[in-house]
Amino acid sequence: MRIGIFLVAFLTFLSAEIRIGTGYKSGNYFKMGEDLKKVCSNLGISVLETGGSADNLNRILQDKIDVGFFQTDTLYSYEILQFDKEKSLLNYNKISKSRVMAIYGIGKEFIFVLTKENRKITKLSDLENKKVLIGSPKSGANRTANFLRYYFSVGNWNFVEKDFDESAFYSLKNGDIDAIFLVGSRELKNLKNLPSNVIINDFYTDELQKPFGKADFDDKRLFYINSIIAVGKNREKGKKIRDCISENIVRLQTGNFSNEWKKVDIRDKNTKWYNLK
Repeated sequence: MRIGIFLVAFLTFLSAEIRIGTGYKSGNYFKMGEDLKKVCSNLGISVLETGGSADNLNRILQDKIDVGFFQTDTLYSYEILQFDKEKSLLNYNKISKSRVMAIYGIGKEFIFVLTKENRKITKLSDLENKKVLIGSPKSGANRTANFLRYYFSVGNWNFVEKDFDESAFYSLKNGDIDAIFLVGSRELKNLKNLPSNVIINDFYTDELQKPFGKADFDDKRLFYINSIIAVGKNREKGKKIRDCISENIVRLQTGNFSNEWKKVDIRDKNTKWYNLK
């Protein structure tokens, strides 16, 4: 009898837990997840380190997490990258709102192309026949790079699929790679102190369309992607997260939390994705 009661209590606990997929522990998404765990302590939040946006999407579609952080192009490109090039690009927005819905927009993620100072990259065609580090297959940057190559038929990038860390700069310096393709916010630690001979390139051609936008990043012109926190099929858990963020947004934006919260406008419903009702 006691075993049965314990089992019921345990299963109830598991069903009440809110699993949040974030990214690597060094990244902003993980910190934001930890912030929610602290501020929404009554919700039983479990913060999971993941490989990033693409990994979060796969997990949420498989019901391995309830809530996750995403670049919206990861959602847009999901169906495209499952099929061959003969698939119509006009129908690429196929992840229906019954599967993933946005809770809030959480700002912009910029597309950075890093090179040595004497090897500037300003447009997609400049990347042809270049060795380009694009992150691991679980990362949003990897998904974005594949999406761009597919969408614009830039077929001869030599992709290097490994995580972006300090070693990438050594690979760039030694000529093992020609460029680093990175998607992230202004708060990325590795962008704050770039090696003296490494630059962020202007990457601002008129080639890109939805879901990308254009914006200035300091003295550079770059494309950006909207980022969201979203929920899968467990909508009630998403609403609990939404309500907690709404009730604590001032605290999150002014306290000792991730600077990314300052970009969240809970009044703005233009997330570029289906919004949670």
